Amino acid sequence: MTSGSHYTPLVQGDVNGDGSARNDIAFIYDPATAADPAVAAAMGRLLGSLDGNARECLASQLGGIASRNSCVGPWQPSLDLQLNWRPGMFDNRMALSFSTVNLLGGLDELFHGADDLSGWGLNRNPDATLLQVTGFDPKSREFQYSVNERFGATGANANAVRAPFQVALQMRYSIGQDRGRDIRRNFFGGQGAQPVSLVAQMKGRLDSISPNPAREALLRRDSLALDARQVVALQLLVDSSEARLRPALDSLNAEIERGGTNPDIQKIFPLFNEVQRIARTDRDSAVVATRRILSEAQWALLPEWVRNPTQGNPFFGGGRGGQPGAGGAGGRPGGGRGRP
Repeated sequence: MTSGSHYTPLVQGDVNGDGSARNDIAFIYDPATAADPAVAAAMGRLLGSLDGNARECLASQLGGIASRNSCVGPWQPSLDLQLNWRPGMFDNRMALSFSTVNLLGGLDELFHGADDLSGWGLNRNPDATLLQVTGFDPKSREFQYSVNERFGATGANANAVRAPFQVALQMRYSIGQDRGRDIRRNFFGGQGAQPVSLVAQMKGRLDSISPNPAREALLRRDSLALDARQVVALQLLVDSSEARLRPALDSLNAEIERGGTNPDIQKIFPLFNEVQRIARTDRDSAVVATRRILSEAQWALLPEWVRNPTQGNPFFGGGRGGQPGAGGAGGRPGGGRGRP
């Protein structure tokens, strides 16, 4: 739905001598005081036939020159429809698309016929011409006018330009190199990556993108001299994070397996983003919880990229410690375990 456009009551004719016959603002005659009986009668009929904003616009300005953009047209509906379907056959290489342009216009013609349109889907521009010049009186030095009693009309007969109705059915089939599959492979592990191993690879990437401080502390239990109570508390944090992450990983794995050798990357990435969101949320909460479990001396012994994991590049690279990691397989950005 589009709100109505503003327009100005105009005179058809160059009454101000500027060389243009389509931009002169009209004087709105009051039927009760207009000197020309024909103009007075026509204005009376026009005001009686109008409703809504068009009538209000004229009635509020009787006896004076119209204000610029003082009238507002009606709201305009429009509808374009597109349906896309990937049937899943042929290794997900085929996609079908059905689309329409100006569907409302097509339904209007279907239900009412081409000769009796109701104006659905039209670009409903109101008729802005209020007065038409019919002559000039040299004695009174005044123009003579007739009233356009179709002022403000927006019906099918008032609009010469109509938006066409179009229907399109398209089929796309990828032949040869599949760009989507190459992007997926390059991102998740190079040309040799297999779909069944993508989840394991992604978990490895998550450890680099969103390191869990509790897990990193457990890996350093000897150097940190963790006691039994601390080990149990840290392991509980790690297990809780794994439990929250598992449903999202299972959904991702199911979508990858459903796609076979060529999963739909447009479906995979939103699921991967959800996995990453959960991992980052757990990472942020684990930083606070791990710091409470460790002593100040133990916390200070952890690497900077564990204590402040958000300082590095938050996605695909940056390495650990904020330094660029080594390039990965298949040309993907580095995310290796760089050290400050």
